[in-house]
Amino acid sequence: MIAGAGSRRWWITGLVTIGVLFVAVTGWKLRPEYQHYKEQRALRLAQEFFAKGDYRSGLLSLRQTLALNPDNATAVTLMADFTAQAQSPAALGWWQRVVALMPTPENKSLLAAVALRLEPPPFPIATETIQGLAAAGASNVSYHLLASQMALKSNDGDTAEFHL
Repeated sequence: MIAGAGSRRWWITGLVTIGVLFVAVTGWKLRPEYQHYKEQRALRLAQEFFAKGDYRSGLLSLRQTLALNPDNATAVTLMADFTAQAQSPAALGWWQRVVALMPTPENKSLLAAVALRLEPPPFPIATETIQGLAAAGASNVSYHLLASQMALKSNDGDTAEFHL
């Protein structure tokens, strides 16, 4: 009778150990999916809060999204838009991150526009970005508008007139 009780105890201990290991391994394997779910949920909430005008909650959800994935292009773009609308000096850094993640001509144009608004003369980031846009295509209307704005801010009327 005593030998049977000890054998049963070992079986129960073994089954419990296997069950705990199964739950731990399954949880570890599902962790990336759960992180992705949390990231997408926080991003969705941020978009909903911004749409309702609740900027405080939207910013909190956006920060949670960026904490989970700093390279989430949608979240970085939302943060760049938010900081640009708030006239924050941080907008320049956020738009640089947007361009690093998605180097499209539209994003580069938006970076140059923000840089022209927020940077002090001689506008190093705006100058570099506008020169990069010139290399991509001088027939681009946004390039000529940005180049003319830069010329006007630099008191160069002839160059501004040429681009307009």
